[in-house]
Amino acid sequence: MKITGKKIIVLALLTALTGNTVVAANDSDGKKTSDKEYSLVSPPVFYTKRAIAEYAFEALVTRNGQALINTFAPETIRQGIEIFGSRENLETACQEYLDLIPDKYISQRRRNKRVTVRMLTRDKDLIQINGKWYSTHNFDQISVVYTVSRLLDAVLARDTETIWLLLNAESQKRMMIESHGNRQTINSNLAKLCKDFIKDSDVEKIKTDKRSFLFKLLQGIMLSPRQILTNVEGKYFVDASLFTE
Repeated sequence: MKITGKKIIVLALLTALTGNTVVAANDSDGKKTSDKEYSLVSPPVFYTKRAIAEYAFEALVTRNGQALINTFAPETIRQGIEIFGSRENLETACQEYLDLIPDKYISQRRRNKRVTVRMLTRDKDLIQINGKWYSTHNFDQISVVYTVSRLLDAVLARDTETIWLLLNAESQKRMMIESHGNRQTINSNLAKLCKDFIKDSDVEKIKTDKRSFLFKLLQGIMLSPRQILTNVEGKYFVDASLFTE
């Protein structure tokens, strides 16, 4: 699974909403019925594909991760909370995902609003429930970004416990065998991997521009001939070989 700029744009457009834009609500026959300013506190209701598509466009260009969830179907929200552990984590994951969209793609979408909105109205991930329109997807790419972002934070903090929890089962088993089950040895080995992967002298520099480093890290993972990421029931785990790429 390779994350490209195009894939990032398409998924963001399919699902994102902003809570700070004025959009016309429409009835089932497409006629304009009212103008309403929606907020994050009271999630908007969309009665046509056109209404949700126009609202989604505004979300992309404003990168509003918290509001993104307002467009999800109830079952999609439940799945997201299950994958990420909490509503707060789900919001964080969505925001980090939107933040990774390159500025040049945002500019392109601004210049091609009509085409983008038309594309959104035809997307298969839009579903109708009791006369209302919602967006759905499996969180696959958002989950990848969330996992790699958590890993990067842990490496920068030299947090070996969190890194251990983010490793896939194969890596954990391999490290347990190599250390004869000694967790202190495992932590020492992980600490060394951290320093080899990101030198102490580079930590602060990366912290000030995490977005750029995270984007490059994700590109490297997707282009690697090795299977760095493992999907277990919607959650992603990292192979320790990443540290020696």
